[in-house]
Formats: sequence, structure tokens, C-alpha cells
Amino acid sequence: MLDRLDTSNWTKADAIREAKLQTEAIQRLKVWLRLGYSSAAIGFLLAYGGFVGGLGLAAGIAGAVLLAIGAVASVVLKVGVTNGTRNVENILQSFGIDLQVRARDKEVETAMRDGNTDVRG
Repeated sequence: MLDRLDTSNWTKADAIREAKLQTEAIQRLKVWLRLGYSSAAIGFLLAYGGFVGGLGLAAGIAGAVLLAIGAVASVVLKVGVTNGTRNVENILQSFGIDLQVRARDKEVETAMRDGNTDVRG
């Protein structure tokens, strides 16, 4: 069984630090996710070229394998990114930090600084 991390004594600073670390990990997962998408796309093109376009059976099979691996990896990574993002939001919300409000406030602040007074919040 997994041991749960005791967060009962965490301060707001601890939660922010943990959210930042998890966000950095999510960003690294997103890089791998893009590679998964790219390999699936390249695999599709190679498979299409091999089976339909005359590149040969070996290219078609290699493309199909690359497409399958890329697609499975992309699904797994997308689930990880989605769950990780939700986890960061939950950590911050448990300490009363709402990222949606912060993003909107920053957008309004930037618009006002740029002289745009037609800001809808």
C-alpha cells in the first residue's frame, strides 16, 4: 500500500512550493506528450505511404507500429497531465488559492496598464 504524504501541517508556502514542483513535472510530461503526438502522426504518414503510396510493406508495418506506440503513449501521458493538473488545482484550492481568479486579475491588470479600458471580468 502507498504511504500517504501527511499534509496536515503544511503552510500556504509549502502548498505553493509543492504545486510549483508538480507544475514543472507536468511541463516535462507535456514535452513527452508532444513527442507522442508527433510519433503517431509520423507513423500514420509512414503507414499510409507504405500501404497505399508505394513506399513498401516494411515502411507500412513500421509506420503502423510507430502509430500504435505513439497513440498509446499519448493517451497515457494525456491522462497523467490531466490528473496532475487537477491535483495542482486541488492543492491550491485547499489553501484558498484560485488560479482562475488570479489569471483573470492578471489579464485585467495587463489590459489596464496597456490602456485598454474595455475589460470584461
